[in-house]
Amino acid sequence: MTRRTMAPDSDDVAPDDEGDDGTDTVCFGYRGQQFEVELDAAQQHALDAVLRRYIAAGRVTV
Repeated sequence: MTRRTMAPDSDDVAPDDEGDDGTDTVCFGYRGQQFEVELDAAQQHALDAVLRRYIAAGRVTV
C-alpha cells in the first residue's frame, strides 16, 4: 500500500482563510478509524474542548 504525505500550508477545516499562523497535524481515532487533520492553534483548542469529557471518561489503548 502506498501512502502519500503532503506538507500543508493551510489548515484542513478552513483552507480558504488567509494568513497561515502555523498548523500542526492532529491524529485521532473514531469508531475504529484513524484520522489526521491539519489544524491551527485555535482549532486545536476547540477540538480539545469538545473531546475533553470523552477523553476523561475513556481509556488509552495500545
